[in-house]
Amino acid sequence: IAMLDVDAAPPWAGGGAAHAIPAVLDAVRAHKTTLIFHNTRAQAEIFFHNLWLANEDALPIGIHHGSLDRALRERVEAAMQEGALRAVVCTGSLDLGLDWGNVDLVIQIGAPKNVKRLVQRIGRANHRYNAP
Repeated sequence: IAMLDVDAAPPWAGGGAAHAIPAVLDAVRAHKTTLIFHNTRAQAEIFFHNLWLANEDALPIGIHHGSLDRALRERVEAAMQEGALRAVVCTGSLDLGLDWGNVDLVIQIGAPKNVKRLVQRIGRANHRYNAP
């Protein structure tokens, strides 16, 4: 567990974690697959939009939350399973029950709603189904 090394100071309010996007992109580049957790769908949508705009390397990234059409969520899940995505901006929709061994980094943007949720999210990294 580590804090992102962010060059820019966070804003006093709002901003959608835009100040962290360069550091997040650096982290995504350095890892195989990254889950970027947010507490709300709106936060995830704003961050995904800003991340997409800053993604000059055209890294394959996706978004996943409960308000997306089921077919789109399943498409993102399949791409994750295949290792086709470098990062997924997500909410609690990926907290539980989905295990991909190729996820080697989890980033939590903002304070989680509780410690249990944070532990669950951290547990997504390198979690292989039925592995010892």
